[in-house]
Amino acid sequence: MKANWFSRVGLVLLMVVWALPCQSDCIPTINSTFNINGIVVGSAIGGGGAPPGTCLPDPGWGGVVALPFVPVSGIPDTHVSRLFVCGRAAGANLDRIYLGLHVENDDGFDFNDIVTFFFDVNNSGTFDTPDFALKIEIGPATPPTDENCNGSFNNLTYYKFVGGVWTQQALPTPTAIIAKTSWDYNGAAPDPESRLWELEVEIRPVDLATTVAVATGLKLGAKLAISEPGIGAMVLAYPMGLTADSSPAAMDPASGDVAAVRLATFDIGTCGPDVVIDSFTAVDTLGAPGKFTTFASAIPGNLPESQRNRFTAHVRFFNPANLADTSPVAVPNNGQVRFRGLPWSMGVGFTADIPLGEPTISFTHLGQIVVPAASWPENETQYSPFRAALAGADHICLKINLNGFNVNQNEPSDLVQQNLTFTRLSTIKESFLIKAARQETPGEKLDYLLRVRWQNLPTEMINPYPDRPKTNLWNFRFLNARQIGLKPIGNGYYRIQLRPSEEKKVEVVLSGGPMPIDTREIKISPQAGGLAVKPPSGRAPVRIKVRPGSMVTVIAEGLITLDQKDPRFRTVTPEGYVDRELWKHRFLMSTNSAYVPFQNVGALIGSFDEFKTSFRIGGSASFIVPKRACYLWLAVNDQAGQFTDNTGKGFLATVIMTPPMFLPTRLTAAGNPANGLPVQAQAGINLPRLDIDLINTDCETGTLRPAGYVSYAVYGSHPNY
Repeated sequence: MKANWFSRVGLVLLMVVWALPCQSDCIPTINSTFNINGIVVGSAIGGGGAPPGTCLPDPGWGGVVALPFVPVSGIPDTHVSRLFVCGRAAGANLDRIYLGLHVENDDGFDFNDIVTFFFDVNNSGTFDTPDFALKIEIGPATPPTDENCNGSFNNLTYYKFVGGVWTQQALPTPTAIIAKTSWDYNGAAPDPESRLWELEVEIRPVDLATTVAVATGLKLGAKLAISEPGIGAMVLAYPMGLTADSSPAAMDPASGDVAAVRLATFDIGTCGPDVVIDSFTAVDTLGAPGKFTTFASAIPGNLPESQRNRFTAHVRFFNPANLADTSPVAVPNNGQVRFRGLPWSMGVGFTADIPLGEPTISFTHLGQIVVPAASWPENETQYSPFRAALAGADHICLKINLNGFNVNQNEPSDLVQQNLTFTRLSTIKESFLIKAARQETPGEKLDYLLRVRWQNLPTEMINPYPDRPKTNLWNFRFLNARQIGLKPIGNGYYRIQLRPSEEKKVEVVLSGGPMPIDTREIKISPQAGGLAVKPPSGRAPVRIKVRPGSMVTVIAEGLITLDQKDPRFRTVTPEGYVDRELWKHRFLMSTNSAYVPFQNVGALIGSFDEFKTSFRIGGSASFIVPKRACYLWLAVNDQAGQFTDNTGKGFLATVIMTPPMFLPTRLTAAGNPANGLPVQAQAGINLPRLDIDLINTDCETGTLRPAGYVSYAVYGSHPNY
């Protein structure tokens, strides 16, 4: 690669964040349409073959959490019976309620399989006039022996609560309630499972002359009688405690002891499971974190992935009310992660919008973290339309957002800007552009302020006289201040005047004094971690002593090669890569962890319990050491027994540990002790940092308006003044 072919510029990161409400039960308002054909999951929840091609699951069930039925009698239950609930909103009310019922290990599916749903529509805790119930005799008169969908129920009875009692009513319209069934009782290819059936129900409240207000929520409960040939029926309930009556003869709403106060309370809409971006990283063509490579001349042919800029995100699907919840979902919650690059000109804003990649990801259970990746550019065709915009920018903003997830509380959401360039500091020279806003009519020069300040440094370590650098102090200087008219006005502020649309490059030189915090450089062997998983191979993971509650930042670089003899494997950075063909293989990263092992092949990972659980570190991460943790283990995520053939110099990890920091909630992502995920913070939050804010001033009103900023985070210093 020729030296003049590319250059590296700082990377400004933009991240999408969400508020995290905390509710227990939820009817999520979904983003997909339904085709009621009786299919909810379509296979065994624990895994199985797909249903026939004409019986595809509805995308609307994607990401909806399975709610378990509980035997009323207390007798151990061998069935797998689950309830699924979601809805569709129209303004302030629900215009659709969708119910899904999934039952496994039922020896015979017939009309003796019965479910009764109870609705406290106004969430009052008492059955009254708006409330209704449904009793559905689900199966056919003759138990099926084949596999099919779009089946009809045997009988459906609609009840209203009138005059203090449940009263059978005729449906106002045939489309007020639509229900279909499906079943698998042949055990033939392409799916091996059998003895399962499902019920799919659509309720239109407006056709029932009923209003279900989103803001009010509702209460819902279900009694389920599963009939076994020659044995009788077992009665189950959701939620637990709904009823104490285990008689299958008490399935009518007026029978038994079901009271509204015993129903499960459901919030509607902005509640329940959420998809969030916890963090993201970027490395340039040399594997340096927080950097972006630009190409001055034409790119020859197609670049291998190792010669492109690479981006990853940590995307999590979770229950905000219970971080330890790992419940399965009916159908995978699929969506896209959009990586965009926005060249930035300070004072004006973004000059281009570059599509860097849009991978599709899938969640199968709560508590799961997926790490999608993108790389750019592949060739000159991708790069050439944006060459001019990139050539005139000193930073590029990486913007990531989510799209198309069926269950996601807030998509898209607010953007916050994270300006971060990792660098080792002796004396370095950087530059950035500032550009005045455009005006419709020419006018006088516009006033701008630069506010410059060091963060996470004691005052006595900062040189108070920027124009007179001092040894062993932290310094910065604007090299071309005189040429561009940048004048100091005191207290870390500088003034500059620009004509409308005028652009100026600011050259800044930084030099570091002694690091105010201890840093350690640790070599991670390409084979590190192989002895921590069976069958053992390679070397032991690296162990570092840590203090509970401390903030730890790890910044890693370097390259390793996984199995040079196998063409499928490759040279990788600490970010690793995704290999879906290895989804069944065992890795050092446990399946009990929040991350998916095959999506982090070759990545740098960490653990606080010797890899019983683990979490991804990649090229950079900042996190809080959990309670009672004494050591942090670092290793490479590879297949069990396959570490010995890993080669290369390994990863060089810089580890910085500082006392606890009290951060705003938006700067952290909640951890989960159950799967080893620590509380995570914005990368580099505890490092020495030079922040430079650009502020536009209005001379007439005195108004100050933020116009942009750049920041340099330092993880190593070698003073040389």
